[in-house]
Amino acid sequence: MLGRFEGGALQDTTDCYVHPAPRRVRTLEEEIAEVPAPRPLNEEVKARIHTIAQKLARKRNAIIDL
Repeated sequence: MLGRFEGGALQDTTDCYVHPAPRRVRTLEEEIAEVPAPRPLNEEVKARIHTIAQKLARKRNAIIDL
């Protein structure tokens, strides 16, 4: 096999070629198994999320009411 253009000449690279290892296709179950489980939210975080959601809802309603 000819390849590698070095010094203006093609060189025989037959003995240099390495076949890549075949890649195994991972299943969806394997992908999901590697995802870490979410940590449960404590009450303080839940309350903060609720407060922010309420503020955003009020802003959205105020913009719509104009």
